[in-house]
Amino acid sequence: MRTPAWMSLLLINTALAQSAWEEVNNGLGDTSVRSLFAYVDTVMVGTAGGIFRSGDGGASWVDISGDIGSTSINDIRGGGAPRVIWAATDDGAYLTVDHAIYADASIGVANRNTNYYWFGDTDTPETDWALGTDGGGVYVAANELGPWTARNTGISGAGLQVNDMSGYDDDETSFTVIATEGGVYFSTDGINTWTEKNNGLTGDALSAKRLAAFGSLVMAATHGGFYMSSDLGDSWLPVIESELFNTLTFSLTAGMVLVFGESGYYSVDFVNFIPIGMSGVSGGNVTAVTVTTTHIFIGTESGGVFRLGLGEVGIDDKTPANHSRVQQVHNYPNPFNPSTTIRYSLDRPAHVVLNIYDVQGRKIRTLNEGYQVAGDHSRRLHAAGLSSGVYLLQLVLEDHLAASQRMLVVK
Repeated sequence: MRTPAWMSLLLINTALAQSAWEEVNNGLGDTSVRSLFAYVDTVMVGTAGGIFRSGDGGASWVDISGDIGSTSINDIRGGGAPRVIWAATDDGAYLTVDHAIYADASIGVANRNTNYYWFGDTDTPETDWALGTDGGGVYVAANELGPWTARNTGISGAGLQVNDMSGYDDDETSFTVIATEGGVYFSTDGINTWTEKNNGLTGDALSAKRLAAFGSLVMAATHGGFYMSSDLGDSWLPVIESELFNTLTFSLTAGMVLVFGESGYYSVDFVNFIPIGMSGVSGGNVTAVTVTTTHIFIGTESGGVFRLGLGEVGIDDKTPANHSRVQQVHNYPNPFNPSTTIRYSLDRPAHVVLNIYDVQGRKIRTLNEGYQVAGDHSRRLHAAGLSSGVYLLQLVLEDHLAASQRMLVVK
């Protein structure tokens, strides 16, 4: 793992208390897993041989492929109800609301080999829905059944082989982003045009497989590593280099980022990525991941589905060696907008500096508090000028890092 020098000050020594993964393939008719999706505690899996559902934490699976036109499933996503599934297959996109009857949703799509089926809710109604194809680029429509229109201005070559799509929309930031075999492309005009944004992505990293967007922070799992960007792809920071990754997820349920491929990592702060043991996992590289309220589920190339209890992934934080100078440090509210209060307590007098960094390691603010006496202290931080995303607060005493805290701005 490559870590920028500034992050090395923030690294927490961690101990991973973890049992082996448990294989959960009872009733699973095909073990070549391509996609996983969870709705609360119901898990769906898309495989090379159909779609299967489990309502008992993976203990058993039921085939819900129904009359779908192709059982070679590349991606499944869920709607706002437990029985809505959007499926991308080798022979088009399909929609079901009862897990039995599947409507063909590929009207107007020239290339029916689809890799994702996505609802973006953009500012332009005719592009609320999008399909990604294997060689035909992106198609958009006003509703989930089409008809579809190609929107590939700015995309060419390997970029037309689209693997995933994500996006974000609020009063400050609005964009759509795709992962392709030619790198990453962004659209900021309602999926009308695309701009290639591959600064920092080279070699195998241009084979981008999965994306996750959280405010202005975009994460990419690639065949050349795991990367982050906080400036809409103008630059990509290598977080874990030279490893093959196929999938990632940001789980609000678990409060963590998970990234998997030939190995696995998790993070609860977008900075420290801790290896996850893969004991018990078989069948090649991990191809899919999802999270319920109790478990992490992964699927592999040929071994089916495996689960690990969330309680098995634990972090044992060890405070920096000079922690005795600071009794506590935190900010409230967190997440915050428009402001938060940073509070800390000194056990003896010291010169205090508060540094704030973005996820790329750029120092964006320095609050020089000067010499302070022992006791409780506070400082108000305003979000003006800060984009949505994760920031890191360093509390420095006498030129030594004493404590750190992650903060989240949501606008």
